Amino acid sequence: MIGRNRSRRARESEGQSLVEFSLILPVFLLIMLALFDTGKGVYSYNTISQAAREGARLAAVEVSWIAKTGANCTAPVCPATTAALRSDVVVAVNRMTVGVGPIPSTSVFIHCHAPGTSTPASLASWNDCASANTFTNVVTVRVDYAYQPIIGAFFRWATAGTMALSADTTMAVN
Repeated sequence: MIGRNRSRRARESEGQSLVEFSLILPVFLLIMLALFDTGKGVYSYNTISQAAREGARLAAVEVSWIAKTGANCTAPVCPATTAALRSDVVVAVNRMTVGVGPIPSTSVFIHCHAPGTSTPASLASWNDCASANTFTNVVTVRVDYAYQPIIGAFFRWATAGTMALSADTTMAVN
C-alpha cells in the first residue's frame, strides 16, 4: 500500500513538472530572443558608428584635396567634384558595414561647416561640401540604418518592424 502511494505521488509530481515547464518555456525563449536581439542591435549600432567614422575620415582628407587644388588635384586618389567626393564617402561607409549589409547612398549624409557651428536639424539642408574652400572647416558624416529585430517580426512595433539607428561623426578638414 505504501509503495503504491509513492508511485502515484511520483507520477503526479512528474505531471506537475511538465505543466510548470510548459508555462515557463515561452517566457524563457522570449527572454533569450530579446537578449539576442539586443546584442544584434548593439553590434549594428557599433558597425554603423564605425562606418560614419570611416566616411568622415575619408571626407576630411578628400575635402582638403578639393580645397587645396580644386580640379587640378595630383593626389593618388582625388575627387574631381563634390559628387565624386560623395560617391567615395558612400564606398568608404559600405566597406565598414559588411556585417549589417550595404547602406544605400540615400542614407549617407555629408555636411561641411565652420568649427563651432552645429549641423542643421533637417537632413534636407545638408550639403555635399560644395563650399569647402577653407582649411578651417569641419566635415560631418551621418549614416542612417533601419535595424530589423527578430522580435519586431512577431509584434510589429514601430514602422514595419524596424528601428531607426543613426550615427554621425565630425572631423576637422586638414
